[in-house]
Amino acid sequence: MNKRQLNILKQLNETIEYITTVDLATEYKCSRMTISKDLDVLEYKLNKENVYLERKQGLGIRIFNVEKNKAKVERLIDKNVMKNDVSNFDDRRIKILIYLLLNSDSYTPINKLAKDYYISRTSIYNDLDNLKEVLSSYKMSIEVGNKGVRVVGREADLRALLANLIIHIVGKDASYIYEYQDLRHDGLRKMDENDLFDKDLISFIEKTLNDIEFKLRMVINEPYYTNLLTHLMIMINRVRQGNVLEEDLDVIYLKKNSIYKACIYLVQELEKHCQIEIPESEKYYIYRYLNSIGIEYEERDHRSLSNREELFAQLLLEVLAQMNYIDADKDPEIRKKILLHIKPMLNRLDYQIIIKNPLVDDFKANYKKDFILVKIASLIICDQMDLKAISDDEIAYLLSYVLIKKDLEDDRKIKTCVICYSGVGTSEFLAKQVDKEFSEVEIREIISFKSFESKNLEDMDLILSTVKLDRPMDYLQVSAFLSDVDKVNIKEKIASINKKRFIKLEAIEEKRDHLDYRMVFEDRNLKVFIRKANTNSLYKHRDSYYLDYKDYFYINNAIDNILE
Repeated sequence: MNKRQLNILKQLNETIEYITTVDLATEYKCSRMTISKDLDVLEYKLNKENVYLERKQGLGIRIFNVEKNKAKVERLIDKNVMKNDVSNFDDRRIKILIYLLLNSDSYTPINKLAKDYYISRTSIYNDLDNLKEVLSSYKMSIEVGNKGVRVVGREADLRALLANLIIHIVGKDASYIYEYQDLRHDGLRKMDENDLFDKDLISFIEKTLNDIEFKLRMVINEPYYTNLLTHLMIMINRVRQGNVLEEDLDVIYLKKNSIYKACIYLVQELEKHCQIEIPESEKYYIYRYLNSIGIEYEERDHRSLSNREELFAQLLLEVLAQMNYIDADKDPEIRKKILLHIKPMLNRLDYQIIIKNPLVDDFKANYKKDFILVKIASLIICDQMDLKAISDDEIAYLLSYVLIKKDLEDDRKIKTCVICYSGVGTSEFLAKQVDKEFSEVEIREIISFKSFESKNLEDMDLILSTVKLDRPMDYLQVSAFLSDVDKVNIKEKIASINKKRFIKLEAIEEKRDHLDYRMVFEDRNLKVFIRKANTNSLYKHRDSYYLDYKDYFYINNAIDNILE
């Protein structure tokens, strides 16, 4: 469950009254469709605990017999709160952690923290115990002694966690899967409200970034804008304290392009305004960051794209097409959209720059199959191109571009071609009858017998023709008026096609993730592992699925079987 789903569940568990999806959508600033999908997730989780949702048209939704089931629901909520997830920390713990990170040079007395947050020393020690897990995930630790407490770790790791925490504070749930642009001013306002940094400095950096956008005729998109601004604020704070990045970075390889000029301008303005000297390692890091953000030029020249980016986009679309997930030929614009993200993404991969995607949990919950397929395709491409694996945050951004252009029809539908001797008019008449009668069918081609010979129909699941076809192929001959006998034959054919799609699932006694498998997805009730093999097979051990594949189309069917 993501944070919003947990909050909705808490809300439902605290009242016997019905709550409408309209009220929930308004409260959480998202669409009713998103709320509906959240409720489907909650209903599935609750049903496993023998707790049920009661839905009534015109009234809304509530937990059936909530008083009796309250303890069960509370246990479910506790089970789904991940202690090492920053998004599930309360505001106090986040502020304590930010304070300790910003003041890591010296010990902070426990009494000071207890006094500042109006809680006991025991509560502070409990908070510190909870913070240890998230710090360890960033290769840092807490050091407690007679003088107080301090965070110990590398400067680069410290800044990465600081950025994550601050992005979490200024983050905002988006209503739609590709709504990022309106976050900018809201994020700046929240930085002001939380007193995270000096307000005048925030305003100055914002003005300087706006100047860069104007001079170079480019737009720094969200969430990159907030990520960049956050990095600059953290850098200035740390440089003022004498803490600089340890990396010995070679600046010889800086390209003297427009990004380089923007970097130099930004550094000079910051040095003047803040009266500090920014060392070379920090300058190079700013350059890498600018070179790794989603920049849109008013006159974008796609010739500036490298062969690597073009190859990654081409291979990604080819693999997804072979999975029968997208039809790239049907919409050539999808390649252009994906390229907009791939260039900065690969730069971030090179420079080991991590960005956070505020919608990654929403994608995993609401577009689970889509997320898994794009993740698998990306892993396959990274292996082929000898690249590091792409993070889930980046996968979610890639998926957002795919979903904008992807035909959102169910790719499990039976792809059908209709052929008639007398022409397209009769074919369309037959196609309408078939479409009306069989909801599982999707008419992809309507052609005349004359043009039949020149068509490649290999990717069709079902071919219906009013005439006998000379070409040796699997098809059904039907009447143009679709008789009752035709309907029975089509129904049996569809059943036969679906039966072929069903994958035998073999239960196994032991885990297999030590046998060269790679995990591609994990949530509370599901783990999916894959590996390239000589056969197509699917195994299950408890909540873990192990997928062996030799061809890409099998992956799509296997994921469908896993999620059903």
